[in-house]
Amino acid sequence: MTSTHNVNIDAQLVMDRRRSMVAELIVKRPGITQRQIEAWLGKIVDIKNELGLIIGSEPRLINPKTGKPFSLKTVNDDIKYIRQQWRDKTSQASSEWLAQQLAALSEAEAIAWRKGNTAEVRNIWQQRNKILGLDAPIKFAKTDAKGEDVPEPDVITIFVFDDAAARHSKESKK
Repeated sequence: MTSTHNVNIDAQLVMDRRRSMVAELIVKRPGITQRQIEAWLGKIVDIKNELGLIIGSEPRLINPKTGKPFSLKTVNDDIKYIRQQWRDKTSQASSEWLAQQLAALSEAEAIAWRKGNTAEVRNIWQQRNKILGLDAPIKFAKTDAKGEDVPEPDVITIFVFDDAAARHSKESKK
């Protein structure tokens, strides 16, 4: 039972190490392809002793289950996992920052109300609206009965029309 447990731990350590290497490659070499990552993981590297002398060579990282370099599918799965982790961390960090900012504004608002400082309350409301994106301009568009945008009249057409009307008016006065 213990040996199976150790194999699972070793496999987890290898997976963590591999994903760390893949993540580092993605960051340090933007545009690197999955095939290049696969080749890099399986590349034969020199093994050196404590004196720095080459004593052999082996693949940089091998699959402990097969004894062979990792497959393209494994690299693909790692990249998906890494990118999802990055998205989750970014989303969590953004949500935490937003919650902290809103909590600080709520506390400041309560203090402003206690002091009777309505100008400060309005200022806090404006800040909250900016953080939440509620201060964005509202677009009003002319639409037809179906809700489709109605194009704005062409200024040149109006100008030409007005000029033609003016000429007609002048000619009729003659």
